[in-house]
Amino acid sequence: QPNVNARFIATVLNNLAGNYERSGRIGQAIDIYGQALEVESSDARTDPLSVSTTMGNLGRSLCKNNEHRKALSLLDKSLVIAKRYLPEDHIDVATAFHRLSRCCEQLGDMQRAMQLCEEAVAIASHCLPHNHPRIAVYLSQLASCHYSNGNLEAAIGLQEQC
Repeated sequence: QPNVNARFIATVLNNLAGNYERSGRIGQAIDIYGQALEVESSDARTDPLSVSTTMGNLGRSLCKNNEHRKALSLLDKSLVIAKRYLPEDHIDVATAFHRLSRCCEQLGDMQRAMQLCEEAVAIASHCLPHNHPRIAVYLSQLASCHYSNGNLEAAIGLQEQC
């Protein structure tokens, strides 16, 4: 049984960091997501999926702050955990693929970004209704990858599906 106080503190820290991130205070968000990850990591009984979520949140913020190498490491770990503990067609697995894809795109690794984003689209298309907005977000990201890779026709085709 995980330490209830640690779980509560980590949740509060994640929520606070999310508010800082949404308000554009990325540096503060990074610090607080880091604190949440420390709290979760201090208790061996912490749910691995909670740790994965915090890693994903911290990775997203690091990517926004142009700290791509640190972000990639955390986002890779988050994906590994999600794939280990969730069914392969779970939407949280798609989210982990998508976050990693965005960071790879920002680093200019278009091949990997497209492969990851294609995984996110496939999973989301399988487990969500065809008109769900998250599918449109993932398709738009995939279109962006194709556009950045010089494939305008594929990008237009994907955007039309949104």
